[in-house]
Amino acid sequence: SSASDNVSALEKAFGDAILETVEFRGEKTVVTDRSKAREVLRHCKDSLGYDYLLDICSLDHFGEDPRFEVVYELYALDNGACPACCIE
Repeated sequence: SSASDNVSALEKAFGDAILETVEFRGEKTVVTDRSKAREVLRHCKDSLGYDYLLDICSLDHFGEDPRFEVVYELYALDNGACPACCIE
């Protein structure tokens, strides 16, 4: 399945916990509520086939709320689907 299909599956499975989805230059990003982050990431691994964590980083949005953001960039070795999952 494609990254677009997987984003739709996450929206269906987690509803309001998916705060935003963004596409930029062909890369899909899912922004999720921090209270559901572990559950969303586990679902990506167990149900959607994401088996490789490419990168993890944090952003400091000084002066904004929420101030910090953590980005997990996931990859599926079988099909090359590669969304980023941002946790606010």
